[in-house]
Amino acid sequence: MSTKPTYEALEKQIAELKQRADECQAEAQKYRTLFNSFPHGISVSDENGNIIETNAMAEKLLSVNKEQHEKMMIDGHEWRILRTDGSVMPHEEWPSIIALKENRMVTNCEMGVVKPGDDVVWINVTAAPLSMKGYGVVITYSDITRLKTFEESLGESEERFEKVYTHMSVGVAQISMDFLIEHANEAYCQMLGYNEEELIGKHLKEITHPEVVMENLEKQSRLASGEIDHYRMDKKFIHKNGHVIHGILDANLVRDAADKPIYFLGSVLDITERKRMEAALMASEEKYRSMMEAMKNAAYISSPDLIIEYMNPRMISRVGQDVTGELCHKAIYGYEKQCPWCLLDNVLQGEQVDYELANPVDNRYYSVTNSPLYHSNGQISKLTIFHDITENKTVEAQLRQARKMESIGTMAGGIAHDFNNILYMITGNAELAMDDIPEWSPAYDSLNAIKAAGLRAADIVKKLLHFTRQTDQDFKPIDAISTIKEALKFMRATIPTTIDINPHFPTKEIMIHGDSTQINQMMMNLCINASQAMEESGGILDVTVTKIRLEEGRTNLPYTAKYETAKNKNGDHFHIKHMAQCCSALPAGEWAKISVRDTGPGIHSETIERIFDPYFTTKDVGKGSGMGLTIVHGIVKNHHGAIYVDSELEQGTTFTIFLPVVTEKPKRKVETYDKIPHGNGEKILFVDDEPIIVEMTTKILKRLRYDVEAETNSINALERFRSKPDAFDIVLTDMTMPNLDGAKLAKKLKEIRPNIPVILCTGHNALINEDEVKSMGIDRYALKPLEIRKIAQILQEILQEDYGTLVP
Repeated sequence: MSTKPTYEALEKQIAELKQRADECQAEAQKYRTLFNSFPHGISVSDENGNIIETNAMAEKLLSVNKEQHEKMMIDGHEWRILRTDGSVMPHEEWPSIIALKENRMVTNCEMGVVKPGDDVVWINVTAAPLSMKGYGVVITYSDITRLKTFEESLGESEERFEKVYTHMSVGVAQISMDFLIEHANEAYCQMLGYNEEELIGKHLKEITHPEVVMENLEKQSRLASGEIDHYRMDKKFIHKNGHVIHGILDANLVRDAADKPIYFLGSVLDITERKRMEAALMASEEKYRSMMEAMKNAAYISSPDLIIEYMNPRMISRVGQDVTGELCHKAIYGYEKQCPWCLLDNVLQGEQVDYELANPVDNRYYSVTNSPLYHSNGQISKLTIFHDITENKTVEAQLRQARKMESIGTMAGGIAHDFNNILYMITGNAELAMDDIPEWSPAYDSLNAIKAAGLRAADIVKKLLHFTRQTDQDFKPIDAISTIKEALKFMRATIPTTIDINPHFPTKEIMIHGDSTQINQMMMNLCINASQAMEESGGILDVTVTKIRLEEGRTNLPYTAKYETAKNKNGDHFHIKHMAQCCSALPAGEWAKISVRDTGPGIHSETIERIFDPYFTTKDVGKGSGMGLTIVHGIVKNHHGAIYVDSELEQGTTFTIFLPVVTEKPKRKVETYDKIPHGNGEKILFVDDEPIIVEMTTKILKRLRYDVEAETNSINALERFRSKPDAFDIVLTDMTMPNLDGAKLAKKLKEIRPNIPVILCTGHNALINEDEVKSMGIDRYALKPLEIRKIAQILQEILQEDYGTLVP
């Protein structure tokens, strides 16, 4: 707020000075003392502008003596006086000159006096006519340089305050003395769900919860009357949508310079979430005892003195009686002194300590948790919970076995990389040889067969990788018949020849909406399960696929728990049949029915109910992880189907799966066999750590009419590119290489020349995927083994993108 002297104040000062001057004629010494000690500069001139008197403050303020001051008053040519906008004020506009010539008062005129050295002193000038032997003028000077600086700082401060006010996280509103909203910042608006235009003019009662309206109005009235300047309260607001908002309100009364109240300023901290959490905590505390009573784990609480404060029913049952109030080590463990393994000291330090305990009495494992329990009085008790982990221990052992299988999958991925490189050599050289001989040559067909076999082997490797690693789901219309045929073809090599596989398929396709990889995995698990059941004596594996229609009202699959007793050849009684269902009712419609039947020993009635449980297995150690049928169950569920098992002891087992049929057809890729596109002498940098692959690929690229520079060392390739980055049109690099792999090499190449096209080749696509390729800026990636046609097409696609033309 500006503190400029008002006209009335300055006029009063001048009047006082004139009055004192008249009174001090007889007391000249007192006048001189007062004149020279006055805190503002004063000068008096006659009607001709001659300086009669000037005090020390005026001389100090203007950095002039009386003679220089007089010269300034008379001509002013050597002085520069500035207006408030920075422009020079003409001599005739000086307040003293106007007062002298026009005999009128000029008040509150601010001007800047440029002192020697170009320093500017800002002063407030008051000039008034004075009757002393004619008309003269009295001039007072007040130094307002610091005030001007303060005003500039104040303006900047107000601007900063405006930004803080607008963007601060606490809601702030300006309220009139009539309790109407005048302004509100963004946080206040968001808290209540309004924009500022909607809030302006609203009475506080409109946004205040009825429960606190009276309390709020009473405090506001006290604030408005000046009885208090501030109050704080927990206040409930009403959101625009009607919800209750809890906030901590700080209300302050703002006064003007005259100490008159002008408005209220209220800041609100939104504590709705905190209130919700407090309510939830109270509810949680209310539930605490009931939860402890209901929990299956045995638990008790002991004090720092080891006195039992609480035992839940499970703990009472475990001990045999409620021993609350007794020493825990004596009542529970039978020790006269503190248990040797007691962790009370750690718990009192705020630690949570867990340990496992093997109980030789019941041969079970327990996880014992010791946690600090804080009370409102600052005391800490120890909460001890016994959790039976016997099943977990069993699962851990089975999981370790499953991880061994996962390691095999990882190893398979590494082997796939090397194997695909070998296949690339076979197919690549076969294609080169085919290009060297005419198609009518007998060797041409043989080479073509070698190439086809190599590609077929690569396809088998790809399928193997599908089974040894997790892949994303790709649901689309697929033919169940062809998918299962492909799975059986792949499985034939893994099933002993003592087991005959009899497929029974219709001639027409049966379309389902599914993931072919998952269907393959489902069939693989079922067939392996069946083959292991028959591995000792051999047998028959029947795989049947049909399409059936379930009518309305007959959509429940058969479910029985039927046991029929019979005698075997030794006269022993046994159950001959048991049927268990995994999924229940199915809606009416067309379904693909897939049956996998073996002629093995069947599944015992005590076992069949658990066959879909995770890690449940009846196989010997090393022959099963217990996850095969669980995975089958999950796949069937993902495909919105159902599965049940029908087993007869000594007769075999049949797994039947129902999957919904769809009418949508799969999108078939139409392959074209146009002429292989060639290059036009473009320069390719080829990088691979295998010399024989470098030699073969170089031949292929040269036959495609490309200029090739090859490197078997990725570091050397990088340096060669760095030495002449504009010499190459495309970089073709392998992924797996020592020192610097293909992905890192591509990144460094892009740092040198961002627009260089990079093609990444790999024999194992688990090392990289399409998203990773895009994130690294790589233009294409391809899986080995590559056909010459595929290499040529990729290169031409790159050139077309870069140069806008397709080289014929």
